Amino acid sequence: MNEISIHKIGQALGTYVSKKVSRADQTEVLSFGAEILVGCIIKLCILFSFAFIMDIALEVVILLIVTGIIRTLSGGAHCSAYYRCLATSVFIFTVLGYSIKVNYPFIRQLHPA
Repeated sequence: MNEISIHKIGQALGTYVSKKVSRADQTEVLSFGAEILVGCIIKLCILFSFAFIMDIALEVVILLIVTGIIRTLSGGAHCSAYYRCLATSVFIFTVLGYSIKVNYPFIRQLHPA
């Protein structure tokens, strides 16, 4: 049975690009980059699907920007498998986004503008 995996897609894209730009020596690097890019696109699509369903898209965008800035300086946790990273990220961002949406009115009452 042919199994579709992000790793195989990344390898195929990396090989294709390296042939197009005549850089066979960079195939491995391009494949790894393509794998990361494909994984991020899939993760963002799934995350925003949940965010739109739960009506927390704005909160999730803000969380992604803030965590992106922080992770640039601090690094981040790494899971042993892509699906674990996907599930963990989607869970954390949707829970945090939902808690912001629920708690914002209460916080606003405590500190009026």
